[in-house]
Amino acid sequence: MSSKGDATKKRICEAAVRIINRDGYDAATVERICEEAEVSNGAFFHHFKTKDDVLVQYVCNESDELRTYYASLDDASGIEAFRDVVAWQANYYKKKGEEFVSHLFSQLALSKRGMDIGYSLVDVLTFCIERAQAEGNIGKHVDARLAAEVHMNDMMGYAMFVPWNAGRGIVTELEARADGFLEMIGTSK
Repeated sequence: MSSKGDATKKRICEAAVRIINRDGYDAATVERICEEAEVSNGAFFHHFKTKDDVLVQYVCNESDELRTYYASLDDASGIEAFRDVVAWQANYYKKKGEEFVSHLFSQLALSKRGMDIGYSLVDVLTFCIERAQAEGNIGKHVDARLAAEVHMNDMMGYAMFVPWNAGRGIVTELEARADGFLEMIGTSK
């Protein structure tokens, strides 16, 4: 794809996110997205089949940011890296907004590509747990991949179903849940 095509795709994605966060998911019609992005309907449908495809593409692009962030944690212990990744993800959710995240996860659950996106977070969490195991901070009896999947599902479930204005707020809540999770899988050998 040309750089012009990439720029158009990016404008469409960013416009959809702005509308969802400002006015709600249902307000993000293809017509409104095109108007906000200053593109034609033809340009929209050249790049995307539906507005839900826009959300999936947007997160595909941003999942690379998570991998880059994780790579910057080389000096952190596995436990510290796990906590830092969860905090990064929680802040990502907060930045994107409750409406966006809720609809995004609904679409990812239905999307074939959604599993690839979600599993990039599982991959990163798995590496953190494996690093903690190599350091002796998490027992070898813990299946690192399964533990990462369980924790990711907990994060997604909380982000989708619990009102964010309830309790401590999403960032504090997800960080506390990570601490509880790490305590649960513990240091027993």
